[in-house]
Amino acid sequence: MTRSVRMPNGETAELIDERRNHWYSFYFYYPDKNQIVKTWTRSTFNSKTNFAFAAINEGLVLGNWTTANQSFWWWQNNERKTEFEKRILAKIKTRIE
Repeated sequence: MTRSVRMPNGETAELIDERRNHWYSFYFYYPDKNQIVKTWTRSTFNSKTNFAFAAINEGLVLGNWTTANQSFWWWQNNERKTEFEKRILAKIKTRIE
């Protein structure tokens, strides 16, 4: 699936959700923070699915990625992970329950 993201200057950018073997990448956008969130999902082949917060990009110019676990110091990652859980993961859980 291709998602159009409107940039502050009125132009649009395209993010393409992709599949590679059994891995799927999906992108979300935090318009209030001007950040792109990259996630991935894959089947575990035992009736379960893994879903992960992979990285966050500052702004709409791709290439400014910070991986979710870039720092081993939990307090540096905790705020972004908590935000991801509230803004994205909690909504997904609500819809599948």
